[in-house]
Order: sequence, then C-alpha cells, then structure tokens
Amino acid sequence: MALALVAVVVAGLAVFAAPPSVTSALTVYVVGSAEDSNDGMCGGEDCTLREAIDAANGHLNSGGPDQINFAIPGGGVKTINVSSALPFILDAVVIDGLTQGPTACGTPLVEVSGTSGAGDGIFLQSGSGSTVRGLAIGNFSGGSGIRSSAGGLTIECNNIGTDAAGLAAANATGVRLQSGPSNNTVRWNVIAKNNAGSGLGYGVLANPSNGTLISENSIFDNVGGTAYGSQGGTGPGIVSTSLQLPAFVTMSRPAGGVVEVGGAFIREFPATSLGQTAKFEFFASPTCDTSGFGEGKTYLGSYTKTDADDGSLDGERSIRAELRRRPGPQRLASRLTNHHDSNSAFNPGRRLVFHGV
Repeated sequence: MALALVAVVVAGLAVFAAPPSVTSALTVYVVGSAEDSNDGMCGGEDCTLREAIDAANGHLNSGGPDQINFAIPGGGVKTINVSSALPFILDAVVIDGLTQGPTACGTPLVEVSGTSGAGDGIFLQSGSGSTVRGLAIGNFSGGSGIRSSAGGLTIECNNIGTDAAGLAAANATGVRLQSGPSNNTVRWNVIAKNNAGSGLGYGVLANPSNGTLISENSIFDNVGGTAYGSQGGTGPGIVSTSLQLPAFVTMSRPAGGVVEVGGAFIREFPATSLGQTAKFEFFASPTCDTSGFGEGKTYLGSYTKTDADDGSLDGERSIRAELRRRPGPQRLASRLTNHHDSNSAFNPGRRLVFHGV
C-alpha cells in the first residue's frame, strides 16, 4: 500500500499552507478606508471598497484584470460594514485581502460584514478571470457571501460565514456559482456556519456542468450542507450527480500519534472519459452533520489516481496524517473531486477515538 506523508495538526480551523503569490495587474486600486461611502473618487485613504469596485468597473481591462488591494490604517482586523448591496462586478478583477497584511491564507485582516438588506456580499456578474482572496465575508443574511455568474473565477483563502476569528457570521448561502460559466476554482477557504435568513444554508451551491473544482477547503456547520448539482442534495458534503461517494474510510493508529487514513472506492467513468484522474481527499471533524454524513473541518491530505483502461477507477490507498491528541473523538471522512469535472459529497466517514487523554 503506497503512503504519502502529510503532517497536519487538528486544532481549530484549518490554516492552509503555501498561500498563493499576489497576482500582478494592470491597474491597482487601494482601499484605504473601512467606511461604506461613495463620493465617486478612489484615492488614498478616502477610497472605500464600494468606490474601488466602481472605479474598476469603469476601467476597461487591457492585458489583465484590475486589482483591488487594501491598506486601511491601523493594526488588527478591519471591518467594512456594508449597509446596502455593493456594486456588481462587471469586468475581471482581483480583490486581494491578503494585501492588508502581513497575514497569511486562513487569517484574514479584512471583514466585509453585511445586513439582511445588503443582498450578496460580492457578486461577480460578468467578466472572466476574477479572484476573491483573503477576506472574511459574513452576515449577508439576504444572499450569498460570494455569488458569481462569471467564469474563470478563483475563490481562495477566505472565511465565508465566519468572521476573522472564526465566530459565526452567517450568510444565507456561502458560495453560489450559477450554471453556465466554467473553469471555476474554490480552494483553501473556511466555509462554515451559513444558515441565515431565508436561504437554504448551503456552504457551496454550484452546477455540476460548470467545470468547478472544489478542493482543500474547510467546510462544516452549514445547515443546508453543500449542494453540487441541485438544491435537494443530502449531507454536508458536495452532492454531485456524476461522481459517487468513496465507498468507505478505514483507519488504524500506529504508535507515535500518526493515524493511517485510507479508503477503498469504485468509480465507473463513461467510455469517453478514459485517462481521467480523481483526487481522493481526507478530512477530520469533531462531529457529523445531522444527516449522518461527514464534514470537512480540517483537511488532512489527499492522493490521486488515474482510471484504468476499462474506464473504472478502483483500488485502495491511504495517507498518513499527524493528529494532535484530543479529549473527544474525531470523525474521519473523505470525498472525491475529478479536477474541474465532478465533485462528490463527503461520505459518512468513521469515528476515531483518542484513548488515554
């Protein structure tokens, strides 16, 4: 059995390693104020997020997306309280909360906090190639933390449904990707506690045909779960019509606190899909969802496998993950993603108890 060593400590919310480098852009707008005003000018400390979005919308991209950075004076977390809907984003833009730093992926320093009347937190209506990175987006009880009808979108390193400290700041839905646009990536985010207002409380709501990769996120405590394909899915995982659950998870606990986490699975590809690769991800959470399915609070690691010549993907492999001893049990779960093609739910998982604590 092949093993890949992945060292991860289960302690609170995941802080993801290897944050991405800042993307260069043709035109940079710098948010220097936490106010929510708009006088039509974006310059220096007077520029608000609302004004920066308007300025980017009014500038025709050439050679790359505009970039919105943050340099709000003072230390600590900065909160932008949004009282009405922010302008829809009409052209590709990189909104990079990590520039408020120094900070890292998983520890945002900029919160965008809404109200029931503020609609969606950030709505990318058009323009392919946008990125939303390094923000805590919450309290949009009348809409989604991030909503998009544009393609080529990257959503990474955000807290969606919690504030910067990880406390509940629920949106109606965490991330909503409308059908049609393709090549979207949702990675390295904490998507949790979404259940507010009249929304269905999904972590991620996306269409299975839009080529979306959902991978290496911390997804838990979303009342409606995470639907992928239709709003009627079960469990807190990513419910797909095209990729079945991993069959089961097995584990043992060798000496030294290293837990072997493995699983066996069978996936039948269509005849036209030979040679595709699936990524088998493992997670740990203190509890299951009320549906009995596992959750993905802490990402442990993954392995990938390419289907056989006959179109089947089956076998059994494992990873090794270091887990800090805890007084309560952990529920280990897994899911599959087929790299911009299909995503599965979390399976029910298995219970791991740390003895002698």
